[in-house]
Amino acid sequence: MKTMSLDKQIQRAVGYPVSCVLKEEEGQIIVRVFQVPADRKADLEKTIYDLEKNLIPEGNAFFSVIAYTPDETGQHYPKFSRPEWTPGLVRPSTPNLS
Repeated sequence: MKTMSLDKQIQRAVGYPVSCVLKEEEGQIIVRVFQVPADRKADLEKTIYDLEKNLIPEGNAFFSVIAYTPDETGQHYPKFSRPEWTPGLVRPSTPNLS
C-alpha cells in the first residue's frame, strides 16, 4: 500500500497537513493530521474514518487517527506548523476568490 498517495488524498479531502505511517504487521495506518483547531477534531476524525471505506475498500488495513491542535503541532511537529500550513491563509500569489 502506498502511504504517500494516501497522505495526499486525505490531505486534499480534509484541508490540513497529513502524514501516514503504515504498520504492516498490524494492518494499521496511523493518520496524523496537523494544525486542527480543537473544536474541529471530532468532525475531522469522523470524516477520515468515512474516507477509510473508500480508500481501503478491501478492508485489509484500518485507520487510527491522531489530530493535533496548532499548539501541539508547533510543540511536537514544528515542520508542520509553518505558516503555509495555516488553514484559510491567503497568500499574495493566491487570488482571493471569495
